[in-house]
Amino acid sequence: MLGAIPNPKKSFELDFDHKSVMNSFTFIPVLNTKYKFLSGNDLLKTYRFEAFEFLSLGIYADLTVNSISENKSRIEIEISRKIGAFDQAHEVSKANDHINVLATLITQSLQLSPEQKEQMQLKTVNNMVEKPVQSKSTMILITLFLGSLGIHRLMLGYSNWWLMLLTFGGFGLWTLIDLINIASGKMNMADGTALR
Repeated sequence: MLGAIPNPKKSFELDFDHKSVMNSFTFIPVLNTKYKFLSGNDLLKTYRFEAFEFLSLGIYADLTVNSISENKSRIEIEISRKIGAFDQAHEVSKANDHINVLATLITQSLQLSPEQKEQMQLKTVNNMVEKPVQSKSTMILITLFLGSLGIHRLMLGYSNWWLMLLTFGGFGLWTLIDLINIASGKMNMADGTALR
C-alpha cells in the first residue's frame, strides 16, 4: 500500500492543428471498442472516455487539447479511477498503459485517410442496433422477478446493468428503487425514450 497517488497524466505535442486532433477523438471508440466516449466540451476542448476494468470497475480518461500554434497542438491525457484513488503500483502501471494506448489511438486516427474515416463511420452506423422500446408492464414483471440480476436494465439499454448482477440488485434496494421508478414512469429507456 503506497497511499493515495495522484492521477497519472501525460502531455505531448503533435504537429496537427487542434481541430484535427479534436476530430480524431471520434475514432478512438471505433479503433478500440474498450474506450467509450462519455462527454465532450468543444469550447473548453476537454473530452472524457471510460474503459471497463473488472476489479476497479473502470477508469475515466480525460483528454484536453491546447493549441500551441496554427499547426501544433498539446494533448494531455489524465487517467482516474471510477471508484477510489490509485494506491497500488500495479494500478498506476495499468493507468500508464491506458495513456500509451490512447496516445497510439490518437496518432492512428490522425493518419487515417478521408476514405478510411468514411468507411469507419459507415461501419459504426451499420453496427448500431437500436434497442426496441419496452412496455412498462413487461418491465415491471421482469424487475419484480429478475431485478436482482439486472435483466431489466439490460433490456432498457443501460450499460451498468452488470453492477446489479454483482450486488444482487444492491441487495434488493436498487431493484426496489428501479421497480418504483418504472411503475411511476420515472425510469425510461437508456436513450430517454418513454416506455410503451
